[in-house]
Amino acid sequence: MSPPQAPGDACQGTFGDLSATFSMQWGSLADISDVVVNGSPDVQASLEVDGGPWVGALRGRAGEDGFLPNATIRLIAQRNDGVHLLLDVAMPIELFEPGYHPLHSFESFGLVGLVDPVSGQFATLGLIGDGGVQLDAASLEPGGTVSGRLTAKASYFVCASTLLAPLLPAPPAPGEVADGSPAGEAAPEVEPGDEAGGAEPPTAPTDPVGEP
Repeated sequence: MSPPQAPGDACQGTFGDLSATFSMQWGSLADISDVVVNGSPDVQASLEVDGGPWVGALRGRAGEDGFLPNATIRLIAQRNDGVHLLLDVAMPIELFEPGYHPLHSFESFGLVGLVDPVSGQFATLGLIGDGGVQLDAASLEPGGTVSGRLTAKASYFVCASTLLAPLLPAPPAPGEVADGSPAGEAAPEVEPGDEAGGAEPPTAPTDPVGEP
């Protein structure tokens, strides 16, 4: 994925409402794909991405982020293109307790981003602020319950479609169909045995050594 684009991206300076209710477990955040598969499904979220509502199920888990001594609430979903949509809200672990925690982009903050599960590359779409998270349960014990509600806004500076454009297949050129054949012209027929992976290997030439 490319880095955030220069000024002029369609999503730069746009805002999206964000709300979520969640009940999840405290555990490891080291393997993002594990959170996608085994994270808690007890997450209901409403957010906007690229100016429209996100449609899809999210899973959640809380834990230490591994970089700073923070407690992180992670919501994540796999998009149709295989890239993961990630939403993180973090705060100092000593403040992680039941109660209301405003997001002020200093010690308590959040972000929306994309993660490529193959390369592990991460790109931030926007920051989360203008709101806060209400924690009803805030266990720091493995398997303990973390539950509550999040209400905030995401401030975007790049579209997901901008970052993903280099990864998507190029559309057919004008006058061509998807297989590259000119429009209105059928693709050439393939003889039996000549399919990709099914062609017979060429016959090796006869070695002339020893012949008159």
